[in-house]
Order: sequence, then C-alpha cells, then structure tokens
Amino acid sequence: AEKVQKYFSRLMGVEVAVEPTRNAWQVEILVSAEHKHDFVARETGPTAEAAMDLCAHKIEQQLRRYKERVQDHK
Repeated sequence: AEKVQKYFSRLMGVEVAVEPTRNAWQVEILVSAEHKHDFVARETGPTAEAAMDLCAHKIEQQLRRYKERVQDHK
C-alpha cells in the first residue's frame, strides 16, 4: 500500500481490506486524496498476494490518470 505514495503524494489515507471467500481472496483498497477525491479498487484472486497485486495495479492506474488530469488543468 505504500507504493501508491510515489504516484500521488497528496494522499490523506489508505485502507486495505482483505477477505477470504470460499475459493479465493478478495482485496479492496480505498485511497482518499485531498479535496474529497476517493479512489476504490476491488479484486479477487486465488491468493491474497495475487489479489493485492491486481488491486494495487488498478489503484496505480486511477492515481496516474487523476494526477495527469490535475497537472493538465492549466
């Protein structure tokens, strides 16, 4: 979860929820940035690590797009 700091430095909080299901693991990452922007990613995988990697990739994409939008605003 600390990896998301390098994509966008103005984060207020990061929450990670890991939940085992019948045959898989479900991971949810909630990231809140300043100015009331929240990012959510949910992913399911065979192991907790695999689901976390997929979920982290989704959050990274969202943060990259948001950062580009904010920087190109001018």
